[in-house]
Amino acid sequence: QALELAEVSIFTVHPPQNEHALYSCQECKFTDIRPDAFSHVRELFGVDETELISAFSNCSIPKLSEGASGSFMFFTSTGAFIVKSVTRRESAFLSSIVDQYEAYVVANPGTFITRIIGSYAMVLYGRESYFVVMENLFDKHHAVHHRYDIKGSWVDRNAEKPRRGQECTCRYCNMTFRTGNRDSCPNRAGFHEPNVVLKDMDLTTKVRLSDAQGPSVVTQLKKDSNFLCDRGIMDYSLLLGVIEVRFHVTATNIIVPDGDHDLHVRLPSAAAKGPMAKQSVASVRAADVVVGPGFFYMGVIDILQTWTVEKRLERFVKAVLCRKDPAGISALPPKPYRDRFHKKLDEIFHVATNTTHASPLGRLDVVDNGGKVLPVYTDSAPKKFSFQNEFRDSPLAQDTINAAAFNLNG
Repeated sequence: QALELAEVSIFTVHPPQNEHALYSCQECKFTDIRPDAFSHVRELFGVDETELISAFSNCSIPKLSEGASGSFMFFTSTGAFIVKSVTRRESAFLSSIVDQYEAYVVANPGTFITRIIGSYAMVLYGRESYFVVMENLFDKHHAVHHRYDIKGSWVDRNAEKPRRGQECTCRYCNMTFRTGNRDSCPNRAGFHEPNVVLKDMDLTTKVRLSDAQGPSVVTQLKKDSNFLCDRGIMDYSLLLGVIEVRFHVTATNIIVPDGDHDLHVRLPSAAAKGPMAKQSVASVRAADVVVGPGFFYMGVIDILQTWTVEKRLERFVKAVLCRKDPAGISALPPKPYRDRFHKKLDEIFHVATNTTHASPLGRLDVVDNGGKVLPVYTDSAPKKFSFQNEFRDSPLAQDTINAAAFNLNG
């Protein structure tokens, strides 16, 4: 039976009457919340209704999310969609902003905000549950080696280590192992490392995009954050997925720095005769392959948390009772949270100020090789073999040096 209202569509599923059934079944009431609005959202995202329904014919086993919310989630067999449980309050809040969400997506087709394509409720065995359906940010066919959950805070923002003996997947070789065992990883020097979600304090390298992409990405992320702030939303995160690739090192794809302070490295010649070369020359060898970030997945997730009484209490307990740094606690009102999030974006994204030099990888093309998408780099950098040691003093360090010099002179 189905009852369609303006805001919801309620379906009652009756179990088959079979006296030989091994398990007893009860009626299930399924509610499609704001079906018209989310139908428009799915149309905007190009989600085919038939494909969406067929994707749920086979799903993964539900598991708890790796965040602090404790919600459960599972993936469809294709990996294209995620079902995640939400609270009643979060479901009601999403229903109230879905029209604004749709309008924002129309005005900003390049938004990084997570794509929520449906909101539902279900009553089974007398218990009501709420959940949303989202598009998966990651592609199932590509291994994501590092996943970062970035909020801009720093208190308790290190990855949690799995308990000893827990079964995990190695982030470098995708092999299954149990933590605590000293099993060597074939793809790195050392042991297996669990592929858990990393956090703010675990990210120690900048995200380096091209000169054309970097500023536009940061601008759009800040715009998305402003949209969430205007709706009273806080505690959202930038989910950053890193795919590491191997780069072949040649003299043509090394960055040539500007200026006259290039450090030219001489390599020893095996055919050279005569006196032995200096040790600074004889001891140098050129790398053949380096491994590093090649592609980044980016999305703003967890967009249904508002500045509730629970969040206010969380901040009070951590700041007053636990005596933790108030500025570094995740729980902040929407506007300060947005400002801190923007500051973190400026910190982790490297936006080049000089756009005249060539990219170290040249121009990126993508080719389809038997169904596999492969990157192809066309070298365009000047053919000059050089390295650059680029160190910059932080303002704090320079101020300390100046103060020390003043005290000595005084």
